[in-house]
Amino acid sequence: MPPKGVLVLRYAVEELLVAGWDNPFRRRASEIASAFEGVFRASGQLEAAGIVHTLTLLLEIEPPEAAMLGKHLEVKLQELLGRLEKCPGEGGVQTG
Repeated sequence: MPPKGVLVLRYAVEELLVAGWDNPFRRRASEIASAFEGVFRASGQLEAAGIVHTLTLLLEIEPPEAAMLGKHLEVKLQELLGRLEKCPGEGGVQTG
């Protein structure tokens, strides 16, 4: 089971996808991802930080572009979240 904090990020991304890439949900997910990136970098978990950085960049995609990417964007976000949940050493992060 992934750490509680990573589940908070997953839920934020899933809410965003359900909300149709609505800006308030996008900002919330992006802020959570940015916070995780800083935590992971500070704790030396560079693999996890890199994954979250990629998530953060994808979360910056504007709604019209996200609509054009369609299901491909959702698949990539889910893939990155899955990789993050399997990262070694990230279990120490218990925010949320």
